[in-house]
Amino acid sequence: MDESDLPADLRLLWEQRDRPRRGPKSAVSLESVVLAAIELADAEGLDQLSMSRVSERLGLTTMAVYRYVKSKDDLLTHMGDAANHVPPEPTPRDWRGGLEQWARGIQANYRAHPWLTRLPVTGPPIGPRQLSWMEAGLANLAATGLREDEKLAVIQTIHGYVRGEAQFSAELLRAARNQPPPTVTYGQVLRLVTAEDSHPAIHRLLASGILDEPTDYTDADFAFGLLRILDGIDRLVAGSGR
Repeated sequence: MDESDLPADLRLLWEQRDRPRRGPKSAVSLESVVLAAIELADAEGLDQLSMSRVSERLGLTTMAVYRYVKSKDDLLTHMGDAANHVPPEPTPRDWRGGLEQWARGIQANYRAHPWLTRLPVTGPPIGPRQLSWMEAGLANLAATGLREDEKLAVIQTIHGYVRGEAQFSAELLRAARNQPPPTVTYGQVLRLVTAEDSHPAIHRLLASGILDEPTDYTDADFAFGLLRILDGIDRLVAGSGR
């Protein structure tokens, strides 16, 4: 198998990264089309993204944009890769600290571009920037003695957690923007619709008062789950005997 066997859109992803730039840079390129699409999605959300809106942003006709990407799906593929920042440098001698920073780096990508959580998952990571994150995650585990399948499972677990929490946080924020401020707390609602004999566990939680506080998703909420995952990985590393 050689590069000619790769799908055309995948070849384009990698060719754009490796292709040397000769002569004056064109005002319009695949890179500028993708950047315009990312800026549009950041500003107005993925629902407002269309080939015509991207072309308007660039001052082009819609057909001109199709010179660089053959479809909206292709454009989304390029956006999903290009929106990733550079991963933090791996720290194999401190795998736990390295993975925490790796996870927070992924969280930062999602916070900068909330629409990333809405992109369809069509397969494993394959773009240049996506694979740089995969490489960094695995490199943090190089000195743990874990098997290769265990290393892969570790970074999949962490990435799945971060993506899920990012999606939850973005949806809470979107709901808060689209709805009037609540006049009652979640705790007050639960006290009306539940009883202590039918929902004793919920009423013990209600007694703590935590459900009467604002329901904003905080960094402490994210950190709690991430640290518990790292605790579990710590036990896996310690129990491997390697």
